Amino acid sequence: MCFLTGKSTISRLKEDGNQIRESLQAEQSKNQQLEEKIKILAQDRAILQSEKIHLEQQAKIMQQNLDSKDLCQASDSSTQQ
Repeated sequence: MCFLTGKSTISRLKEDGNQIRESLQAEQSKNQQLEEKIKILAQDRAILQSEKIHLEQQAKIMQQNLDSKDLCQASDSSTQQ
């Protein structure tokens, strides 16, 4: 009877070990997926930041062109009077 108890204990320990390994593998897989998502988000953030800078520069150029046009129109109006 002691032999059977020892055998069932070993079987239970092996089963517990297998469950722990499976759980660890699942957690490692989740971890890897999250790390990949973080990389993708970081790349997306860098792309968006670059695009934001580009758009801000374009807006600044457009505003300068508009200001220059307004200045020319104001100058033309004052010379015509």
